[in-house]
Amino acid sequence: MWTLFGGYKLVSLLVPTAISLIFLAFHPAAFEVQKPRHKAPDVIIYSGTNFTGNIKCNVFFPGCTPVCKQLIGNVKSLQSTKGTCMKFYTTADCSGAPVSYRSAFKMFESDGRGIDNLTDTPAIEWKAIGDCKQETGVPDGSVALFPKKLYQGKPCNVAVTSKCNNVCTGGGGATIQKSQSFIANVECCSLYASKNCSGDVLHYIRKGQKGYGWEDYDTAKYFKRFYRISSIGPGCL
Repeated sequence: MWTLFGGYKLVSLLVPTAISLIFLAFHPAAFEVQKPRHKAPDVIIYSGTNFTGNIKCNVFFPGCTPVCKQLIGNVKSLQSTKGTCMKFYTTADCSGAPVSYRSAFKMFESDGRGIDNLTDTPAIEWKAIGDCKQETGVPDGSVALFPKKLYQGKPCNVAVTSKCNNVCTGGGGATIQKSQSFIANVECCSLYASKNCSGDVLHYIRKGQKGYGWEDYDTAKYFKRFYRISSIGPGCL
């Protein structure tokens, strides 16, 4: 599914040549060129699906990089390499979490080149991408369940320990009947539909998914199950 987002610099992949300068003269908005970096980009975002499109921006870590102006609201695919971990924000400097936070994503070998289609996803809100050292606004080692969508309202913070913890019993935060969004700022855990970690596991936060979050359970049928989160236990897959 869908942890992710100062110090970045964005660089067009287009190397200025006589031909490219003529192109830019007639198409000034096609590329945003900033000072070149002498390293391969950590992330490349595109205006088209399948790593295509007229606009693309390079993102360099460490730090936080604003999304190119021409790509705000129009990021359709993302390319990176195995092991790269990134976080996404609705503010240009990765500030304002948790409200500005969206989720985190770490590249695994099974992800291939990256995410080839971000149409109709939270990518439409991205204004910055940061490395996974950026803040989520949630205590480390805990899952925050919010009473409203988009990580709004006072959260129920459930610490993930070696034992099962029921939602908002003996933990910090507000007591809520059911959440509408959550951020898991923990390396891995198990989300249960029943108290005391009995019954079905709704979802596993797997190793490497620290910072995983979902801002609105109603966006997909699968995520509606998160309304039933009642307890959280340890466990890595």
